[in-house]
Amino acid sequence: MMTYFVTARQDEIYYVTGVPATEWNLNDRWLPSSKEEMREIYKGWHPTVQALVEGTVEVTKWSLLERDPLPLWSRGRMALLGDACHPMKPHMAQGAAMAIEDAAMLVRCFKEVGAEHHAQAFALYEANRAARASKVQRISHENTWLRTNEDPAWCFGYDVFSVPLVDAGAKTPVAA
Repeated sequence: MMTYFVTARQDEIYYVTGVPATEWNLNDRWLPSSKEEMREIYKGWHPTVQALVEGTVEVTKWSLLERDPLPLWSRGRMALLGDACHPMKPHMAQGAAMAIEDAAMLVRCFKEVGAEHHAQAFALYEANRAARASKVQRISHENTWLRTNEDPAWCFGYDVFSVPLVDAGAKTPVAA
């Protein structure tokens, strides 16, 4: 269960939780639900969870869909980034962060090869983003983030401008 304050006064909370569904009609992006359904699902859980359910004004259900990263991130003069090429579940709250990292890496790649070499820049971008984005996507899917005593610096401390660039063809660091 992920909770967020939505006002500066911290008097309103938005929360999201996941409940597996045996089936889902993909034509339904969201469905109405009820506080009663939430009470049943979270019966016996921690009092804080019970308080969230009791304070709920509206309950809706929506699908969490995902797919494997695309095998191709660019074509011609167009490149994809973020959820368009590597969508992930919200369990790590990293979807937007990955899109920002993608955009920063695209900038870095264009600076490396020049704006006139878009195909080379796109290949360099994918070579330098696919492994990291796939790792975050996999861990988010497995919902194992910070369930052990792991150092979150691999995620939060990542600096797209300081990691060595990997050559798009050789998969080895580019000489500085």
